[in-house]
Formats: sequence, C-alpha cells, structure tokens
Amino acid sequence: MTSVLMKRKLTMRYLLVSLLMLLTGTALAQMRIEGKVLDAEDRLPLAGASVRLMKEVEDDPDGELIAYAIADDKGYYRLSVESRPQVEGKYRLEYRCLGYVPYKSAVRWESGQSRMLRPDVLLSPSDTKLREVTVQSTPVYTRGDTIKYMAHAYSDAGTRTLADLIARIPGLEVETDGIVHYQGKPISELYIEGLSSVGDNYGLVVNNLDIQAVSGVEVLQRHQRVRALKDVEVPDAAALNILLKDKNKLRPTGQWDVGGGYESDLSYDTNLYAMLIGRRSQTLLSVMADNCGHLREEGGFILAQGAQMPEAGNLIGVTEGRYGPPLSQKYYMQGNDLSTGLMHGRRIGPYGMLRLGGGYTYQTTSQEGWMENVYMGGDGAVTISEHALSSQERHNVKAELHYQHNADSLFVENNFSFLGSHHDTRNNLFADAHSLYAVKRQFGSFDNFFHYIKKTKSGKVRRFMTNLFGRSLPTAHISVLKDEGGIAQLIDGYDFGGQVSGGYSARISKQLSVSAATGLAAVYRGYGLSDIEEAPQTMRHYSGYDLNVSLAPGFTFEEGALRIEGQLPLTYYGRGFRDKVAVDYLVNKVLPEWNLLLRYDMNGYFRFDWTLAYTDKMDVPATLITQPIITDYNQIVTHTAGAVARNRSYVSRFGLQYSDVMSGVMASATIAVVKDKGNLIRDFDVSQGQITYTTQSYRSSGLSWNSSSFLSWRIRPLKTKLDLSGRYAYSQTEAMRAGVIYPVVSHRFSLRPSLLFTPIRSLSWEASVSWGYTRLFHQYEEVSYRSQRHEMRASSRLTWQLLPQWDFFTSADYIRLELQPSGSRHIYFADAGTRYRLGRYELSATVDNLFNTKSYETGYQIGMDSFHAFYHLRPRRYLLTFRISF
Repeated sequence: MTSVLMKRKLTMRYLLVSLLMLLTGTALAQMRIEGKVLDAEDRLPLAGASVRLMKEVEDDPDGELIAYAIADDKGYYRLSVESRPQVEGKYRLEYRCLGYVPYKSAVRWESGQSRMLRPDVLLSPSDTKLREVTVQSTPVYTRGDTIKYMAHAYSDAGTRTLADLIARIPGLEVETDGIVHYQGKPISELYIEGLSSVGDNYGLVVNNLDIQAVSGVEVLQRHQRVRALKDVEVPDAAALNILLKDKNKLRPTGQWDVGGGYESDLSYDTNLYAMLIGRRSQTLLSVMADNCGHLREEGGFILAQGAQMPEAGNLIGVTEGRYGPPLSQKYYMQGNDLSTGLMHGRRIGPYGMLRLGGGYTYQTTSQEGWMENVYMGGDGAVTISEHALSSQERHNVKAELHYQHNADSLFVENNFSFLGSHHDTRNNLFADAHSLYAVKRQFGSFDNFFHYIKKTKSGKVRRFMTNLFGRSLPTAHISVLKDEGGIAQLIDGYDFGGQVSGGYSARISKQLSVSAATGLAAVYRGYGLSDIEEAPQTMRHYSGYDLNVSLAPGFTFEEGALRIEGQLPLTYYGRGFRDKVAVDYLVNKVLPEWNLLLRYDMNGYFRFDWTLAYTDKMDVPATLITQPIITDYNQIVTHTAGAVARNRSYVSRFGLQYSDVMSGVMASATIAVVKDKGNLIRDFDVSQGQITYTTQSYRSSGLSWNSSSFLSWRIRPLKTKLDLSGRYAYSQTEAMRAGVIYPVVSHRFSLRPSLLFTPIRSLSWEASVSWGYTRLFHQYEEVSYRSQRHEMRASSRLTWQLLPQWDFFTSADYIRLELQPSGSRHIYFADAGTRYRLGRYELSATVDNLFNTKSYETGYQIGMDSFHAFYHLRPRRYLLTFRISF
C-alpha cells in the first residue's frame, strides 16, 4: 500500500514539473510589442487605430498576419506574439486608422529579446473623401458602462433630427427645448465626437442636427467627466456622445430655413444652424428669429440665469407679466423673438480644451387674460378680479470663456461668464378701476468658477475650488397709475461674494477610503427702497450678509458589487441684516447633517439604492418685491425682506433599477419617505403698514410619502417603444395663514404612458396620455375644506412617408379642463403639414391650430382657495418654409 502511494506522489510531482516547464517555456517564448499611435498634427491619441504584425512572404505581397491589436483611448497598443519571431525573418508593423494615411515600419529582433517598446507613430490625415456605405450591422453594442446605438437601426419615417432619434432609444426622453433625460434624470453632458464644445447649449444640437449626419449615439452610464476621479467617485448621471458620419466631418454642416405665412397678420420664421466638426475644434452658429412662437417652444441660445450664488436668496424679485396657461406659447403668446449665438471649442494638447462663446436674445411678448382668485383668511374671503393686457420687451447678452485640463492625475477647470439684461414690462389691469403697472429693470452679473483636482500615484486626491461672483440687483422703477392719479416706487441694489472650498481623500485599504471637505461662502448685499408716493425721492437703504462655513468628513466602502458612502457635514450659518435708520440684528447657528448611501449592483442588470439623510439648513425665503395686488388698497409691495428660516428634514429613499440593453428593457422605481419642519427664526418687515402674505406666516411641518416609477421597453418584433412613468405623493403638513395654524392633507397621483409604433419603416406613430389627480383637505378655524382636481392631456403624432422624397405629418392634442362648479371643458389642438425633399433642398407647408381653437378657460378649487382663468388664443396659422441643407 505504501509503495502504491509513493508511486502516485512521484507521478504527480513529474506531472507538476512538466506542466511548470511547459508554462515557463511558453512564457519565455512570448514576445510583446508596445507603443502609441498619435495624430501627426495635434499629437492626440488615435483611439481605434489598428496595428498588425506581418511576416513577409515571397509568394504573397500582403504577407502573413502574425498578431493584431487595437489602440485604446490613449492611443496605446500592445501586441502579444505566442512564439518569438525568427531573428533572420523579415517582419513589419502596419498602422491604419480611418481617415489617415497608412504607415508601415520594419521590425527586427535581437536574440533573447522578449519585449520591444516602439517609438510613437504619427499618422497624417488623409485628404481622400470616403464613399458613404450603409452597413446593416448590429443595432446596439455594449462595452462596460457604454452603450452604443446605431442610428440606422432606430430611424424611421418620423426621424428627421437628432431629437427624433434619441426619443426612439430605450431609456431616453427629449423635452421640446432639447433637454435629454436618461431613465428619468437629466444627462450631465453632451459630447460631439468626444468633445464637450457646446456646454449648456446642447439643446440646439439636439433639435437641429439632421439625422442624415448622425451615425450613432453612445450612452455613457455613470459618467465621470473628471478622469482623476474615475476610480474614486461614481456619479449617478449619464452622458451622451454623438457620433457623426465621416462625410459630415471637416466641413460645415447644417441648414437654413426661411418661412412666411399668415394668421391674423403676416408671419415669419427663419433659422440658420451651422456646425463645423474638425479634428481639433468644433464650432456652432445659431441665428433664429420668428413671430410664430416656435423659438419659445424649442428654446434658442441659452443664456446664464445669473451668477452661481450659494445661499444668496432672492431679495429683489419682480414678477414680470401674468402667468399664462399650461400650453405651448406658440398658441397664446404673441410677439417677436430673436436668438443668436456662437460657440467654439478647441482641443489644446492631448488633455486640454478651450471653449468660448457669446449670445444675444431679444423678445417682445403680449397676452390677454381674465383672472379671478378667491383666498380665505382670518377676515373672510378676499376676491381679486382683473382683466390684464400685458406686454414685455427683453434684451439679454452673455459671454462665456471656459478652459479645462483633464488628465488621469490632474484636473484644472476655469469658467468665466457675464450676463447683462434690460427688461421693460407693462400691465394694463382693469379691476375696480383702470390701472397701469409698469416695471423697468436693468441688471448684470459675472461669475468665475475655478476647480483643481490632483491625484497622486498612491491614489490620494486633493481638490480646491473657488467661485467669485457679483451682480447688480434689478434697478427697477415700479409705477401704478389709477384713474387720474398715480403712485410709484424706486428700487436698486447689488450683491457680491465668493466661495472657497477644498478637499482631501485617501484610500486606507483596498475596500475603504476616507475624505474630508471644507468650504467658506460669503455674500454681501445692499439695496435701497423708496416710499410709495406720487413722486418718490427718498430711499431707505438696507444691507446684509450671509456667511457659511462647512466641514464634511466622509467615507466610501467598496467590496465587489457593494458600495457604501457616508458624510457628516457640519455648517455654521451667519446672517446679518441692517436698516441704517432703525434696526440691526444678527443670527448665528451651527447645524449638523448626515447622509448615507448603500448601493448594490446585481449581475449588471439590477441595481439597488438606499439613501438615509438628515438635512438642517438656514434659508432666506423672503422676496422684497413681487407682483402687486391692485385692489382697493393700492398695494405695490406684497412681501417682506430680511427673513431667516430654518428647514429640517429626514429622508429615507429606496431605489431599484433594471437594465437589459440587448432586449431593450429599462425600468426604475423609487419610494421616499420625508419628514420635514420649517419655521421662521427672524423677520424684518421693510413694508410696515401694508397688507401682505408675509414670511411672518412662514411655518410648515409634516410627513410626506413619494413613489415614482419609470419603464422603457423597445419591443423589436412589434417595432414598438413603450415608456411608462407614474408618481404618487401623500403629505400631511401644517401651514399658517393670518396667524392661524391649520392642517393640510394632500394626495397626488400622476400617470403618463407613451407609445412609439413603426409597423413599417415609412410609417411612424407616437401617442402619449398624461393623467393627474389631486385631493386636498384644509381644516381652517374649525371649518373643513375639501377639493379634488382631475387633469388629463393626450397627444398624438403621425408621420407617413408616401414617397422617398415626400411625407405627410400631423399632430393632435386633447386637454380636459375643469370648470368648477359647472363641470368641465374639452379643447383640441391640431397641426398638420407636408414636405417634399429633393437632394439638399426641402419645401414644407404647415397649418398650426387647425381647429382654430380660440380660448382657454379653467376653474378649480385648491383646498380653501379657488382660481378661475380665461385666455385668448392665437388663430389658425398657415406657413410655407424653404430649407437648404449643407
């Protein structure tokens, strides 16, 4: 028995030794060739370049393929040769990349060499134009967190722009202004061929880029735009990368539309959109002008909304004009619109990018409406009735300069922007008597944001950020003319400040890393407010400041598919306010917070999130000037300033996501439970003696429960895409009005299914329904008020390609409006048109408001208050448009 065991042991030893010798021999026989492939002009990496090792053969001029590799996003390649080539043999490396001149290089080995590091290879761009070939390939590819959708597989008769293509991709939705959502959340960036050259103006590209220029769309899930943080922080947002066809690169592409028509007066619509995509730079030009409302619906060149001012509040905010109905502005708002802008982005070296741009918008608007609102309070019902004829004229100008250096270990970013505005608003109000309410405002702002991140070889991360800003608050002249007399008020102001923050993170072990961040934010503001009189002269001056100092330690734990993040912020809030005549006060608070995130990824299909958080913040909720209530009181100021409120909340949120890219199914669901409490700490009334719904009534507390779901499913056999989103919210809170605390209970439910059906490539049908239900209960001074409101909207769009050059399209909308207590009203809108395309020329004819719907009227109850509104709509419009594509 012993001898048998000994023989078995010896046999196993011989086998192990033989296996080790075989593996060693194989390893020794392997040969590695490494190097980089770069662009000869700008030395940028050529991702996707092919590298082939060929052995020369006498009878075959092409040679024998020995090994093959593809360069990564850094241009790096590595060839592994299983057996070392013969020293006496003749070998060559062949480098190829689409759009570049191929390059060949001879290779020779020294005896015993196992690794060869080749010098960088520079490929020169080719001037040869490639003939376009349509290849029916796989519609979707996946690589890590990147999903690539081929344009040809998701295009049909209704696909004319990039927005149409994106809307047909599972999980993606597009708003009318071009803003893109992925699984219900806005995307963080939009790249064109890997370059973020348009910034916040990407909606222009989405709405105007012709589908004929697009080859594919890449969805970058959990996109981390900062390379130094790629393995440190995992964002929840996604980004898009638009891939263009080769024929649309290195030359201008776009279109120019010129249209004219008639409704009650002459109409015009013109749009010039041009884009130049080069190897190192990208340029976008947009000029849009019309009086049809299309520019307001789709959005023009986006201008900054003002400087990024943390905790700055909104001390002076003038409401310009009355609110309109929840319709597209092209149906009810009249006026002229102009939007023009130019953006240019350029690569600087292998990691740098410079973007600069500017824009100007001009807008005149007018609308007419009747409103009657009834508010219940301590003195009974207050009824506000008025007939308003409002008009506005706005000028806005913006300039932006952005630089970014984004390397694996170093990130530097600086963004400077400037905004200037002039607004003139006039409201003719007919209530108890005729009043003219006018506001003239001029204001400007600047903002400079700097961000620095350094990652060491050991994985430690240091970061530093600053944000300097300033603005002149709206300098306004508000006047109210009533019958023969009038009153007026003057306002002016400014604020400026800055924000500095820094952070540090380090990995303690393979699974655990810790971080710490600190920040300082300060805002100083001053403004003046005159008395309300016929000819105001004397200004009362006020000043105040906000000071925030924060410290936030945190940690991150990762083990396989499990990720846990936590933070414990501690913030000091300082608020000061001074009336140079009478009052001076100061508020100081140190408030702790905490948040915890647990995330688990299951097989790449399911992801579970659980968030626990406690927030405790100081806010400045007051507004100094709002829309006046023109009744018997002749009021202008209807709010107060200098208030400081404290808001606390506990949040528990559960989220589940499912994603099966190949089958086209994406779904998500969230449930959140929130308990919050808010109360006023200090108040300083600058409008004594006036009737107001002021921050003295600011108090809220209660519990709310929210749930939402999202489903996107592309059913390929039926050529159908189904999107379904729903939301339910319950809240039980307390509020205060006229010094009386009363409970508020609400239920809100909404459901929105949408369907995209393409039974044949020449026919496309889109349909969606939105239904909402709101139920409120108020208990005010032992009187119960109950209300419920139903909202329903439906829309449909059909595109039918009768011939390859000719198609017909139509859209219809239905809205159910409540008219309490008498019932409801049903209104319909429809647009129709046809277009004929011959090469790069296109002629289209459209009719807007086909049913000539003339008015919008609704009346509903919300708790103990009721609202009624009536608006005139624009008449039917005919429009003929000629387009040239280039």
